[in-house]
Amino acid sequence: MGPRILVVEDDHALRDVLRRGLYDEDFDPVPAADGTTALRLATANVAAAVLDIGVPDADGRDVCQALRANGFLAPVIFLTARHHITDRLSGFSAGATTTCRSRSTSPNSPPDCEPHSSGPLRVPRPQSET
Repeated sequence: MGPRILVVEDDHALRDVLRRGLYDEDFDPVPAADGTTALRLATANVAAAVLDIGVPDADGRDVCQALRANGFLAPVIFLTARHHITDRLSGFSAGATTTCRSRSTSPNSPPDCEPHSSGPLRVPRPQSET
């Protein structure tokens, strides 16, 4: 299995879609339903995080700031149904690498990620020595 990706989403159906999509792309998804769990699971062996801005126990931006304060240097991709530019910019201020817009009308569809958002998940894999 490939790099571990922390998936922080309180909506079970959307979390499952993300988990399956990442698994199908040879990533090792690590699901979390809230910010407290995300902070516990964000270890050095996690290559990136997909973080919902609206988790139930905290604002995702606060979770991202806590991740960064704890030394989590991997890319953080915010997932949000919010459409205002100020929401997206505040995510960057909190330490996000980029954002994806979730399709709140259909939780069985993958998020609508902008083209630049695929870059952070393209985690370099260690090359074998020859």
